[in-house]
Amino acid sequence: MLDKSTIRLNIGCGGRPLKDYINIDMDSLKDMINRYPNQEFDDDLTIEQFDLFNLPYKDDSVDEVRADGLIEHLPFIDESKFFYEVK
Repeated sequence: MLDKSTIRLNIGCGGRPLKDYINIDMDSLKDMINRYPNQEFDDDLTIEQFDLFNLPYKDDSVDEVRADGLIEHLPFIDESKFFYEVK
């Protein structure tokens, strides 16, 4: 079981939100339910719409960052900006 103070981000989660992660996407849960009608989403799931380049976490406070389906959607000029924010 994860410690409640553990912060794990799943950025650009799309149709693959993860349990025990803070799921972040530009779409809301309602949008995802409409976009992926054959997929089941947990009732207690939350999708945050945070600014990728200004995440609301203090430096060195995040334990894990996943961005499985995000990087290829960023414009090239924004990639280094995103990696700097994650770092």
